[in-house]
This record gives sequence, C-alpha cells and structure tokens, in this order.
Amino acid sequence: MRENLSRSQRHGETLTTSLSLKARRIRAALLASAAIVVLIVILLATGSGKKEDTSVTGIRPTEVSIPPHTPVLGDYGTLADGSDPKVTSFSFLIADRANDRLIELDPLGRVTWEFPRPGDLGPGQTFKGPVDPSYSPDGKHVIVSHPDEGVVTEIDLVTNKISWGHGKPGKPGSGPGELNGPRGAVATIGGQVVIADSKNCRVLVVNRDNSVASEFGKVGQCKHGEGTLGTPISAQPLASGRLLVTEATGAWVNEMTMDGVVLTPTRIPNVKNPGYSSQMKDGSFLTTSIAKPGKLVAFDKKAKTTWSLGETKGPTVMADPSFAMELPSGLVAVTDTGNHRMFLLDRKTGKIVWQYGTTAASGRGPGQLNRPEGVAIVPPGI
Repeated sequence: MRENLSRSQRHGETLTTSLSLKARRIRAALLASAAIVVLIVILLATGSGKKEDTSVTGIRPTEVSIPPHTPVLGDYGTLADGSDPKVTSFSFLIADRANDRLIELDPLGRVTWEFPRPGDLGPGQTFKGPVDPSYSPDGKHVIVSHPDEGVVTEIDLVTNKISWGHGKPGKPGSGPGELNGPRGAVATIGGQVVIADSKNCRVLVVNRDNSVASEFGKVGQCKHGEGTLGTPISAQPLASGRLLVTEATGAWVNEMTMDGVVLTPTRIPNVKNPGYSSQMKDGSFLTTSIAKPGKLVAFDKKAKTTWSLGETKGPTVMADPSFAMELPSGLVAVTDTGNHRMFLLDRKTGKIVWQYGTTAASGRGPGQLNRPEGVAIVPPGI
C-alpha cells in the first residue's frame, strides 16, 4: 500500500471588489489553501525550533493517518559523493521525466515510493513524461503535468491509482477538453486545478467535471501583452490571492489576479528561456535559465538581479535547469535536467551540498535519474 502524502504550496493576495463572482470563488479557494498551509508551517516551525516559510512547494497536513514510508532499496542511500544528508530534514518527490515515473527520496537518498509500479495503471492508462508534481490541499492526491501527452493527471496516494485527468492522452489540441504542452498544474482547496496550458498560450482553471471555470490568454496569440500570454510555463498561486505566471516567450514573470489582470509584469533579467519561477522568502523571484550552461537568477519586481549563479566550469555547471525553489533553510532545490540530477545548493558558498543523480549520466537504477523536471517537498514526520 502506498503511504505518501505531501502538500503543494502555492498561494495568493486580496483582490478588488470588482472581481466577478466566479473569480471570487476561485480566490476564496486559494486563500483557504493558503491559510491551511500557513498554519501547518507555523506549527512545524514551533515544534522544531527552526524558522519555516510558506514559500515551499509540497507542504501537506499531518492530520491524515498514513504510516511512515519504509525505504525500498535497502538501508543505505544512494546520494552522490560529497553529499551531506544532515543539511535537510525534508524528503523530496521528483518528476523523473524521461523515466516516466515519480520517485520519493528521504534525506539519505533512499527511495521510499515510486509511481507507477506494476499494477498501478489501469487498462489503457499511461504515465509518460511527468513534470512539475504538486499536491492537493487535503494531502491525498498528487497532480502531475504531461506536456508531450497533452494531459494533467491526479494520483490518489492511498490507492496508488490515477483518479482524475484533464486533456486527451496523446492528442494535444486547443479544442474542448484539450491541452497542448500543459505545465505546473496546481489544485485548489475547492477541487479546481490551475493549469498553464503552455503551447495554447493560456492559463485555465478547470473544475472537477472538466468544465473550464476561467481562461486567461488567447489561443494562437503567444505574446506578452494585454489579454495575451507568451507561452506560460507555470501559474503558481501566491499567498496574496494572485497567481505568479511565468511566460517563456519574452521571459516575463507576472503577478496576475484571478480575473486575469496582470498587475506587476517583470522582465526576467539576463534570461532568454526561463524555467519555472517561484517567490522567495524576501519577496523576490527565483527562476532558471534553460540553457547550456544554465543559470539561476533571483530578481526583484524592478527586474534588478539580487543573486545569480551560472558557472562555466566545475561541479555547479548546469545543463538546462528547469526548476528551482528556495527551502526554509535558505538552500535552493534545483532539477538540473540536462545533467540528470536534483541537488541542493548553498547560496552563501555557491556549493552543492546534497545531490541525487549522477552528473551528466542518465539511468534508472539506484542513484540515477533521467531528465528530471520538478520537485516537491515532503515535510518531516510523515
């Protein structure tokens, strides 16, 4: 029986009284999600004596009764040489895209869960190219995007079965019920799912019956502008009630209301092809540059770079990094896609302190990944 839960954390800010009723309902759902996550994080911080933060993907409630995971690959982890498992108390859920799977790792690098395993998929179901995993507010499901397949799927973490989906598998499109290159799907507490429908240049809010509650952007008009979005690749709810939308075309990060109004567009400095963007503890933004060599860039709302890393030699040289987020400790979690690894970086020293995956070598065995894209966090005690 699968015993994993985690909580996706992405949230928003107060909207104006001119919002439509539909937008208010969506906003209320996101704000409720934010309230739950903030409470959980405060409790975690109080219990551990460490300062926790609400800008973490993957926080989930602890009241759900799920037994702790048991490592399935023995007593010893398979972290890369030089890794220090003591730098983190978190476990991580990684989308191992080219291996068509999700894996959960504990701080020692032991695999504690994998999806799909034999028997997990139903007749006719597939699980190809997963990216950007996130967790439902109740902690009972994980939401995954499949850009190449044109679908978003939801996994029931108790039954280990796909319990919901949107899009037509293997048939990307822009018609009713279709997606094209979806990324960064996030569930709200009301059960709706926010999807960056990347190649259709729109962001969708989808109901459980697969009807579309809201649509921002215009199909076929893939540019940054009034009412249009340039290839959105993530739509992260913020604690303010807004969405943080990253546009690959033109390299923009926007704070957007749930009515689709862009309030604070920011041009990402010195990045041509951005990856997933997130908000840091100090309010600045963090994104990746999908390039060889790649880089990480932190910047404020005025597009001023506050920190960056983009080495051309040494162990921190990246190849098409797709995802980065700040942990409560200040470490940065990165999926270095082209180097087939996920690592934790100490920004103060510029050094990798924890790594899973063999640098520049793909694989599926212990200690190996194949083009990972996206990571979520499992809090301690689960």
